[in-house]
Amino acid sequence: MSYDKRSAYIIVFLLGLLGIFAQTFIFRELTATLRANELVLSLLLFHWLFGNALGTSFGIPVRGIGWKFALYLILIPCNVFLLKIYTLATQGTSGEFIALPKLLLITTLLLFPFCYLSGSIFLEISRIFIGLGGKPYKLYAVDALGGFIGGFLTFLVIARLPGVSILTVAGITGALIFVVLLRRFWFVLVVVLLAILAPFSNRLSEKLDQALWRGFSVKSSESVYGKLSILERAGEKYLYENGSLTVASGDSTTKEILTYPVFSQVDTIENVYIAGGIALGVLGQILEYKPKRVTVVEMDPGIMAVAREFVPERYFEAREVQMKLGDPRYILKHSKERYDVIELFLPNPTSGLINRLYTKEFFAEVKEHLTTRGVFAFSLTVGENYLSRFEQLMTRAIYRSMAEVFLSTSVFSAGSIIIMIGSLGGTIKEPVVAINRKIDEKLINPRFLFGKNLEFTFEQFRQKRITDLIELAGRDSPNTDMKPIAYVFGLLNWTRELNLSPEFFTRIAYFVYIFLVLLVLLAKILSYIIFKERVFLENLLFISIWGAGAMILQLSALYFYQASSGYLYWALGCLTGGMMLGLAFGSKLSGSLQNFKIWIRVIGATGVMWSLILFALSYKTSALSSLKGSTLLFIFLPFMVIHGAMVGALYPQNVNWMKARGLFGDRRMGVAYTFDLTGASFGALFIGTLLIPVLGIKTNLLLWILTLSIAIPWRL
Repeated sequence: MSYDKRSAYIIVFLLGLLGIFAQTFIFRELTATLRANELVLSLLLFHWLFGNALGTSFGIPVRGIGWKFALYLILIPCNVFLLKIYTLATQGTSGEFIALPKLLLITTLLLFPFCYLSGSIFLEISRIFIGLGGKPYKLYAVDALGGFIGGFLTFLVIARLPGVSILTVAGITGALIFVVLLRRFWFVLVVVLLAILAPFSNRLSEKLDQALWRGFSVKSSESVYGKLSILERAGEKYLYENGSLTVASGDSTTKEILTYPVFSQVDTIENVYIAGGIALGVLGQILEYKPKRVTVVEMDPGIMAVAREFVPERYFEAREVQMKLGDPRYILKHSKERYDVIELFLPNPTSGLINRLYTKEFFAEVKEHLTTRGVFAFSLTVGENYLSRFEQLMTRAIYRSMAEVFLSTSVFSAGSIIIMIGSLGGTIKEPVVAINRKIDEKLINPRFLFGKNLEFTFEQFRQKRITDLIELAGRDSPNTDMKPIAYVFGLLNWTRELNLSPEFFTRIAYFVYIFLVLLVLLAKILSYIIFKERVFLENLLFISIWGAGAMILQLSALYFYQASSGYLYWALGCLTGGMMLGLAFGSKLSGSLQNFKIWIRVIGATGVMWSLILFALSYKTSALSSLKGSTLLFIFLPFMVIHGAMVGALYPQNVNWMKARGLFGDRRMGVAYTFDLTGASFGALFIGTLLIPVLGIKTNLLLWILTLSIAIPWRL
């Protein structure tokens, strides 16, 4: 049975829809299993785009869309199991940082076969569609629609069911569509196979989790921001969020170390604002200071749900305590109150989501909400008696950000915990002095932090050695929204076995831009010498550069987006759909315009203009952080649509050029698409994992504007 245009629309729609589902949940599993941050998104996008590029270029010699799509549907949920199996096979363990070679091996084995298969399906169905007289832009539009809907559905279901269950249901739904709408009745076998897998999928996933967390019983649940795992052994419980330890039930000392040195700085405490810490149980210590009100903001509803397994119920019901579920930065920004103590009880800023609560811009927002006697504090977890060069980089950048905002800033070391306290000008007392004073006033009754334990915990020699390392931050760049230290920290951790410095990565980043500009100039020269029309090489390379530019805009938008209170996973689908919508629009409109030369220059100039606007917005991150994530997302959608339109505008000309010369046969559309995906894939690899983390958003946008201005085919 042959496929018609209607069949092509349905198949491409499913590719867009299911692709976003798979992309999102694989990303979540990668971050949770491999303790990775958003940098791994760039690796995922590289494999995704490059695999699709090769698939659309070369395809699979054995024809037949049906069996390929059946395999595609089966692989969607199986990718979750394969990730954990590959991690075990490479002797990995959940909760540990993965070195770059091992990470590349795992992601390549996991993603490349799946993405190559997706590209080959698109190639084959596009051949059939064009052979029936269909216009390419219509396929892009349908793919974009699938991406949009996939992103929206992901947003709705992401924390309601385990990821593997959602992917299994998605696979079954895709197979049923083939049965009902395309009349491929043998896809019932796929439905049956996935239906048999469904009851065992969660159990199998849990068994693999237990193998990754050796020696523990594991209970996992999904949340909006990732994966929560409760580990239990010998009566002790441990809560991990995306592979990072949040709280241990037997730890009765950490909460005293985090609270007493901070709250003892203020004589009279009336109003308190804390972010996180609910599962840690810090409310018991805070309420000893008899505040009139304690506002507790928890970002992740999943944490709020499991906290009762670690914290007595009476703290949730205390009349002084006001629980709020939402983004701590957004809620504080819109609060009209001032607080005597603001403290963060959050993990280290090893991800962009957490990093935005340790930046200079956020510290300035905190300053506006402190009383004149108030203090702001947070803690970082480091080595017991030694700061690695990665930890020095992170702590110095954050210390400098804080010192540039607060008049008084002090650093205290307590074993593996570093506490930073800032005030508007009041003297910050040594923890031993401050805590002993509150003990003498009979205000607090520590179980651990008193007497010799208190003196040993804040031992002076270790204090001076650690704080001297951190306070030597004169030449270090501050941690900002547009240049997160979290990503440089992650990059150095990936390559720690190579012992590379941040300066090395900076030199490589600038070299990449120089190489790109030289490549553009070479293509223009060769196009003039070899192809007198100055079209083919220049335009194909331009498609690749614009594909790479899409990654700059998409990843930049995600950086801005993370300064707001939105969900990253919805943004991923929405922005990708915007890019595809632009491809469809540009491909359609350029074919109907009589003056293609003017059109291409107008879109190119518009791309430069949008980049300049984005650059200007990078100076207004504080204003952006006051917006809701959904609002900010739709501000950036036009960037992606216009950028995609530029690439789409070039497709018809290059396809017609190849057709006139008899090149590539019915693979012409696939070849043009391949150049776009190849540029985007290497853009994701270099821009997402190197250029933006090392140079920051502002520098990247300026260099991108320069490169784009040179690359536009001004003389067609």
